[in-house]
Amino acid sequence: MAPLRRIDSMRALVRAHPQLDTARVILLTELARTVKLQNVQAARPVLEEAVRLARRVASRDLLAETLLDLADYHITLAEYPLAIKLLREARQEFARVHDLGGEVRCLGRLALVADQQGQYAASLSYCLQGLALPVTSGTRRFNTSLKIQAGGTFNKLGDYAHARDYLLDALQVARHQDYPDRINLALAGLGDVCRSQKQWAAARLYYTQSMALSQRLGSAPDVLAMQLNLAEVSERQGKFAEALALGYPALRQSIAAGQLLAIPRAQGCWRGPSSAWAGPTAPLFTGSAACRPASGCASWKAAGRPTRSWPWLLPRAKILPGPTWLPSAARCSTTACSAKPPPAARPACSSTLSWGRSRPRSSCSPSKPACKTSSASSKTCASRTSSLA
Repeated sequence: MAPLRRIDSMRALVRAHPQLDTARVILLTELARTVKLQNVQAARPVLEEAVRLARRVASRDLLAETLLDLADYHITLAEYPLAIKLLREARQEFARVHDLGGEVRCLGRLALVADQQGQYAASLSYCLQGLALPVTSGTRRFNTSLKIQAGGTFNKLGDYAHARDYLLDALQVARHQDYPDRINLALAGLGDVCRSQKQWAAARLYYTQSMALSQRLGSAPDVLAMQLNLAEVSERQGKFAEALALGYPALRQSIAAGQLLAIPRAQGCWRGPSSAWAGPTAPLFTGSAACRPASGCASWKAAGRPTRSWPWLLPRAKILPGPTWLPSAARCSTTACSAKPPPAARPACSSTLSWGRSRPRSSCSPSKPACKTSSASSKTCASRTSSLA
């Protein structure tokens, strides 16, 4: 209830300040950030209004900040072309007002977008551009974020030594400077490295610490990401009932909050070989796109077109208490899954998970992949963009 009360309070402040000035831009920006933590889609009209007003009042620094916030929104929904366009404009505005920290942030977001599209060389290039800039009191926090991003990319490339070095360096700086949000990201990154190396106990320890810190910070996207990470670790350890207990609530939460990139991961956790739920498998994708899509694709649509758009699922997700909230139209039958579509209709989607290992899975039979996998991989990006602001 506390987040909802904060949203109501912010809305009241915005209504109490109808003047079209910079103060209203700041209020709209804060409202959008608060709303986004609970429901990504609901933040868009507020973000767009803030951008329009920032242009109208001719405030370059506020315009750069609002453009960056709107880019974060599109990154969360894997709408990368729009995000890149906004990030480039934001970077230009930051350069005009000589805001070096803003430029570093834009480079970090561009690195994140490239990483999530599997363009690892480009991602590291953006990171190194940012790390080459002078480190000042105004850029140190964002410089730490670039190290975390670079560590995550090296992890996906299988260069665990460099990944660990970057992440440990970032963790040391974040603890020394008291950056709890960066401490959180570094812990999560170290958990990913341990998971890539099948060091399950160490990965669980890092994820548990990150989840506890996320809860203290009140960051719902980060809590969701760590819940999914812990569910996947449990699944890999053969603790299927535990994975189900963590993954199924995360799936409901992902859909209710509009965290599109988290939904396929959550599906994979509670649709594993556990017999804890005897009901039919209920993927959100059917037919030739029955494999579990991953956020490494350019968008959900690149992984396979859903039976209906995901907002159609929200009312049932909120009303029905159990797995039956998934609509029957989205369920998959063994017959439908086993029927091979024409070659041209079969998508080349990715089921690579965030730590860079390919693990294809059919929506009907976990042991029989329904399509080929690609090398792209990504993570729940909402948790990353919300923490990098």
